[in-house]
Amino acid sequence: KSLILAGLIAVAIVGWQLAAHAATTPTSQGVGTFGTTLSPPVLELNGTPGQVIHSTIKVTNSSNGTLSYTTSVENFTVGGTEGDVTITSDSSTRYAASTWISLSQKTFTLTSKSTLSFNFTVTIPANAEPGGHYAVVIFQPNLATTTQKTGAATIPQVGSLILLSLPGATTEHASIVSLIPKTFVGSWQSVLGTDGKTQILVAADENLNAEHPQHFFLNGRTIAFDTLFKNTGTVHVEPAGTMTITNLFGKKSAVLALDPHNVFPGSERRITTIWPGKWHWGFFY
Repeated sequence: KSLILAGLIAVAIVGWQLAAHAATTPTSQGVGTFGTTLSPPVLELNGTPGQVIHSTIKVTNSSNGTLSYTTSVENFTVGGTEGDVTITSDSSTRYAASTWISLSQKTFTLTSKSTLSFNFTVTIPANAEPGGHYAVVIFQPNLATTTQKTGAATIPQVGSLILLSLPGATTEHASIVSLIPKTFVGSWQSVLGTDGKTQILVAADENLNAEHPQHFFLNGRTIAFDTLFKNTGTVHVEPAGTMTITNLFGKKSAVLALDPHNVFPGSERRITTIWPGKWHWGFFY
């Protein structure tokens, strides 16, 4: 996909590459309600049918009091274009892996500011299908808060996503559905990529309701590009790449790194690339 800015600037994507593996985004913290922090919030594992994998999640009680937890394993689905995760007990899909995971403890207690290395085991069936298999390990503090209006109790949860890849006849296929320019509304922060060198601009509090597709820019505000990726394969992928911006004479003006996010099989994911500056204006088509 490419965009051309008539008159002053030409914009083209020259390096989108898709990697068939998962990684946490640079800003993922895994911070849950009531001061519970998980590390990692997303755990990538590679295995083979019949293999037994032992792994660990670090659970930190960052609150000022003691918390006791109940643990469980569920499957999850990803919906919408924002990567929204929904917990489900449905194990009927080929991607479900909750029944393969056993936990070292059903309950435990953490004092304030303490950390537990929580162990779990993944037993992969000998007849497991190649591709991606997913589950979430849930840590639920044993407390409830009550809303004043309805009296409904809310039980907080925080979970670490388990992304397991098995070798074999998998389909790795993802594509760019659309690329849309817009005026960015919100703030951002610069973080380092997994290579420790690449600077990635990550939206911090983007106001999607105030943003709209736009092709003509005159006010010099920050421009952003929404890229919609679609995964039609059988394993999760993490798009990676750069957007190179040149002027009318072919001189490079900027190289913007993609903010990496996982795109799960059968889902779409919107990823925003930010181009900050005061003098960006022209017509995109």
